[in-house]
Amino acid sequence: MRRDRDGAPPDPEWTTYQLRRRGAPYLAPRVWSAELPASSDVQRDEVAQRLEAWARRRSRGILRCGVAEVAREDATSVLAVVQVDVQGELGALPTQVAPGQWLEVRTKLLVAATDVAALVLGPQGPPRPVALNLQGDEWRGRFTVDQPGTWQVQLLANGEGGALPILEAYVHAGAAPRVAPWTLAAPGEAAHRADLSPEDALLAMLNEARRLAGLSPLLPSDALAALARSHAAALRARREITHDTGSGNPTRRVEEAGIPARQVGENVARAPSALRVHRALWASPSHRANLLFPHFDRVGIGVSWEGEAMMYVSILFVDEG
Repeated sequence: MRRDRDGAPPDPEWTTYQLRRRGAPYLAPRVWSAELPASSDVQRDEVAQRLEAWARRRSRGILRCGVAEVAREDATSVLAVVQVDVQGELGALPTQVAPGQWLEVRTKLLVAATDVAALVLGPQGPPRPVALNLQGDEWRGRFTVDQPGTWQVQLLANGEGGALPILEAYVHAGAAPRVAPWTLAAPGEAAHRADLSPEDALLAMLNEARRLAGLSPLLPSDALAALARSHAAALRARREITHDTGSGNPTRRVEEAGIPARQVGENVARAPSALRVHRALWASPSHRANLLFPHFDRVGIGVSWEGEAMMYVSILFVDEG
């Protein structure tokens, strides 16, 4: 198992990328690892208890995991566990195709949902919706990869936590990229400055990305920011990414705060820095659609830190009209 220089396990984006490379469409993997002593049953029992406590979590779907133990020359070993909350199954998609090929998206939900949507994001242009039809217990739709490069397929389900991505896959029309997606600069990064707070940095990058797309900047709203900070703190407390932590979905929270809005959107994320948050949101079809939605005119951004190495973020968008 790969570990960072300080001995910590890899961050979620690295793990997600490794899953994608191997064709696994699951989101938000959790990673746990521990060093196992050579022969002490007592110490191994302690590790087992820590693992059991870590593995307990509130899930929306079916919890699945992968476990590996790697032996060292000194008779110790490293145990690694990757856990995912599986909310749907994605039918087989080829990872390499020729430009111009038509592909079929097939998904079967494992959770209750009021709606299902699919988006595809090509090498250029905004995300595109894919029309889905329910056939038996599967949702099906077709799209064409009409440009060479990498295409991202994203399935969303409107369920307990609001409309959230549940499955993703990459399709490469031509050669596959040789770098991890989060290492690529996203439009708007030029506005990032080290002296800015994370909230101000995210606003600056968001508005620069909109400017580059020919869109008007979003005006900051103190009222929306207060709601976003409260939601980010709730995400951190629950250690999960959701649009509803018990206080209602984004539309309900905005309405109850008395903020006028014809349309409401929200991006939520977890990452180690504002720059990584911006890249992660830009790389996601549904989140990019919010960033570049032309009718949004006000925004509020909230950040809540988990220790010093990870932040939870809520970005609330509204169209005040």
